[in-house]
Amino acid sequence: HNINSALVHRGPDSEGLFHDVGLGVVIAHRRLTIIDKSSNGSQPMRSSCGRYIFSYNGELYNHREIRKELEQKGRTFRGTSDSEVFLEGISEFGIEEMLNRTNGMFAFCLFDLSNKNLFLARDRIGIKPLFYGIIGDILYFGSELKAIIAHPDFTPRIDSNSVGSYVRFSYIPTPATIYQGIKKLEPGSFIRVSDDKTISPTIYWQVDEATQSGARGGLFSPGEATHKVEELLKDSIERQLVADVPVGVFLSGGIDSSLLAALGQEVSDKALSTFSVGFEDRKYDEANFAKAISKNLGTVHQEIYVSERDAMTALPEMPLIFDEPFGDSSQIPTYLISRETGRNVKVALSGDGADEVFGGYKRYVSGERALRFLNSMPRIVELVTKKVCRKLSSRYGGAPIVIPGRNVSQGVLERALEIGSLERYDFKSIYEVIISHWPKPEYLVRDLESYPPLFVRPIPEVIESDPLSVMQYIDLQSYLNDDILVKVDRASMANSLEVRVPFLDHRIIELFSRLPRESKIANSVTKTVLREILSKRLPRTLFDRPKMGFGIPLDSWLRGGLSEWAEDMLNPSMLRKSGFFYHEPIIRRWQEHQAGKANWGYWLWDILMFQGWLESQR
Repeated sequence: HNINSALVHRGPDSEGLFHDVGLGVVIAHRRLTIIDKSSNGSQPMRSSCGRYIFSYNGELYNHREIRKELEQKGRTFRGTSDSEVFLEGISEFGIEEMLNRTNGMFAFCLFDLSNKNLFLARDRIGIKPLFYGIIGDILYFGSELKAIIAHPDFTPRIDSNSVGSYVRFSYIPTPATIYQGIKKLEPGSFIRVSDDKTISPTIYWQVDEATQSGARGGLFSPGEATHKVEELLKDSIERQLVADVPVGVFLSGGIDSSLLAALGQEVSDKALSTFSVGFEDRKYDEANFAKAISKNLGTVHQEIYVSERDAMTALPEMPLIFDEPFGDSSQIPTYLISRETGRNVKVALSGDGADEVFGGYKRYVSGERALRFLNSMPRIVELVTKKVCRKLSSRYGGAPIVIPGRNVSQGVLERALEIGSLERYDFKSIYEVIISHWPKPEYLVRDLESYPPLFVRPIPEVIESDPLSVMQYIDLQSYLNDDILVKVDRASMANSLEVRVPFLDHRIIELFSRLPRESKIANSVTKTVLREILSKRLPRTLFDRPKMGFGIPLDSWLRGGLSEWAEDMLNPSMLRKSGFFYHEPIIRRWQEHQAGKANWGYWLWDILMFQGWLESQR
């Protein structure tokens, strides 16, 4: 019960328990009621054949079609929940075939009473989380780490290699976690755990195969791409608006959320509820754009403003919400807008995933130029560059590099030096440097043995010569999964709000390698296909502007309202107390930042979030 209570925020409506001492199995469930509010949807759920016990978090968006097919095969249902459809589908088709039939987001456990096998599975993209590990001779699993670490037999042992990965990328890449022995289940996979605790993994879907099969189908023409994307996106949104509770849409005023709201309003029979967040710093504020778009579409709109005081109030919550170090500063506005939205609706649609699928990040434009240039360097120039950069990189280590009189971003300069010292100039290696934070974790993290590269699988041959597709391919399986979706899931579920992501319908992702370049980026303009679809519904003056993102004014806040808190967290005695970092590089960057000589906000935030997380564990 105590462990289940650790996840009450994910399911405040009811709880359930399956417990069999003879089998040595306990499955606990917290329910957030979205489809079928009656007790017929309660979990853990037993299949009609009596063979399976099922606990499931998520939504099956094609449950009506599958239900109809199952009814034609003679299966009957107690209620109308998608959970029951999923379970009966497994009973009818088997776990792998049923997983391949799904359109949805989910993580679940399934216990087979006939052979004592336990299955853990996760959706194709990894929208819903699942952690597991064997402690002693017992397998533990849960939707969040807090469910596992709440067990009295769990002894936390921090993995220093995960700390290295964290300061490099600002998150801990799957399958690792901050703790030794605990893993994240890979997206698009399931594991079977036999009675003797043998773990057998199966991959049922991966971006690799989707990329290759899509490319084999040939590129769409721009017109075909627009038609196909519009058709699939509209269908995805219509499916994801279905619920037995109120549904809203996050409306930032950017292209992705505006298109969600526009298409959502088209398929809805009533005015949509939309929600936006604004900042006092106009450089980061899109609230006025969101308000104008809402007025044009006729949605019922609500906006909240985030100040330094709001951020300060929310800061202590972050380590408790994320369970392991997490350095994306947009966690705060995401948490705050989820809190306000959750007071009005139980489900919200979000535009996450569009940047990865349709080429929306600014770094795709600049990164492509860098990738092509470096990859085409003559061998002699490359060798000289490597030699010079290795010397400089070794000399400066973790220290800031200052060029007097030059308006050069210190982060960009650091990355340039690291790229220059790479052994191989291939797109995958170069892009990993471009998206990194602290470039040399070994100069920062004590007792660091090694840290894995961000991405170990080879790039599919069909896209390896196209820098844009390589960057998208890597982001779809790393940054999207371990940063964006983690942020959205934890921040929303901490407020008992379910967030759905229509752009990550797997049918849309399977299109990305078939989209012609001009449907993604044309003349340095990103997401051209989405802009075209949206321009049919909104005046371009409302959305055709530079991308702002969803960050907070981190650099100025760390010199302002958050400076005292940051100073306390980053003083040498606190850093020595934590025992994980060499404090000199951090102090140098803090001093550089406070003096205005460089903007190290994102780098410092990584350390601040780690220190805050560590303090929360004491």
